[in-house]
Amino acid sequence: MSWMPKNIATYGGQIDDLTLTITIITMVCLLLAEAFLLLAVFRFRRKTGQKARFIRGEGWSQLKWVFVPVLVVVGLDLYIDVKNASAWFEIKETLPAQGMVVGITGEQFLWSFRYPGPDLS
Repeated sequence: MSWMPKNIATYGGQIDDLTLTITIITMVCLLLAEAFLLLAVFRFRRKTGQKARFIRGEGWSQLKWVFVPVLVVVGLDLYIDVKNASAWFEIKETLPAQGMVVGITGEQFLWSFRYPGPDLS
């Protein structure tokens, strides 16, 4: 039994793959970030008899903590975009066969639908 809903569209499997890819990437990033946070908390905790020192936020050694994660996120985004370009093309560029034309009127608190064919009321 799948944890994803039943595919009712031709591109449903591609959307499921996209969802799974994004879920796995975010889970891995979350686990890495939390592991790094716990490592930093235990490694750099206050020690008795030792004063904290001031570190200037200049130079590549500090900027790499900003630019490297940004490059990783941009790379993962490009990977997701390239992997799912075919699904995007199928959803947005390939029009389905002409279906039923329905007239819809939006009112303040309701939508009115007019279907083609004889009136049954």
